[in-house]
Amino acid sequence: MRTISQLLLTFLLNSVWQVALIASMASISAWLLRNSAARYRHWIWVAALLLSVGVPSITSSEILTPLLSR
Repeated sequence: MRTISQLLLTFLLNSVWQVALIASMASISAWLLRNSAARYRHWIWVAALLLSVGVPSITSSEILTPLLSR
């Protein structure tokens, strides 16, 4: 039980800073493209949403791999 709690806490803490970094990069990119077509800004935010789900999942699976192989 302790291992599961530790993994969950690690996942949540990593997700917080990773999603904040992705959102800030998307915000800066959208600001730089403020005079371009709206579809480009839309694609930036769609990519940011997908990365916000994918990056924490990938990093947590790399954390889980050594623990599962024991």
